Amino acid sequence: MQAIVSLVDPHASIYIQDLWSELASSFGLHGIYQTPFPHISYHVAESYQDAWNDPVFRVMRQLAQHTHPFTVSSSGLGMFTGPGPVLYIPIVRTQALALLHQHIWEALEPYSHGAVQHYHPQAWLPHISLALDDLDHKQLSQVILKFSSRSFTLEMKLNNLCMFIETSSGYEPRVCLDFEAEDDNGLVDPGVIAP
Repeated sequence: MQAIVSLVDPHASIYIQDLWSELASSFGLHGIYQTPFPHISYHVAESYQDAWNDPVFRVMRQLAQHTHPFTVSSSGLGMFTGPGPVLYIPIVRTQALALLHQHIWEALEPYSHGAVQHYHPQAWLPHISLALDDLDHKQLSQVILKFSSRSFTLEMKLNNLCMFIETSSGYEPRVCLDFEAEDDNGLVDPGVIAP
């Protein structure tokens, strides 16, 4: 699997990593460390055609060049239910975040194979994962009990676009590009980013 994400800023990253450490020490939850970089995922696929070279890298570069850093906020806890529940911090879906996400999907559609539809713009719930893969239903209720009195309100600046690739030990960034636009107009028209 591969993914297009934004790493959160250093302040938010420390906060999230402290929560991961608390979940590991209190509940033995280590599954999150398969991707030990706090991030927000926009697009996940089995693979991207020519992922390291053109055209995917070119698309990522264009998106980064035409996106200015922006701030998002979080609040509360969320969970994805099912046989393997996922605990996460929801991110407020602002216009800037939704627009970036839409641009990423439109630009990468021709080059992705096996795109995960949970990340499609009509289904996407922006979030930062706290526990996954080794979280069971009994632990989930205990974690929620422990964390239910906390606010999880956080503001964070998003200023990059990265590609994660799967390795034998988990996921790691293959490339990260800083957002470069300096005005407040956000992303360019989607037609400018041609496949």
